[in-house]
Amino acid sequence: ATAHDPAAAKRLFEDKCSQCHDTTLVEEAPPGSEDEVRELVAWMVDEGLEATEEELAQIVQYLTESYVKASE
Repeated sequence: ATAHDPAAAKRLFEDKCSQCHDTTLVEEAPPGSEDEVRELVAWMVDEGLEATEEELAQIVQYLTESYVKASE
């Protein structure tokens, strides 16, 4: 597993997730838990997001640290 790099994870999130929607959507309805983040990312994969397992793990960690833990 690759070490988590918050700046790289943010760029990955912006690159991958902006292919289908504006990334500010997560700010409008932030996830409330890591489980919600995982459900959100799984839904995006079901909708066509193409990313490796490592990329998905980085996105989950970025979203969890940026939105869930930031609101605690």
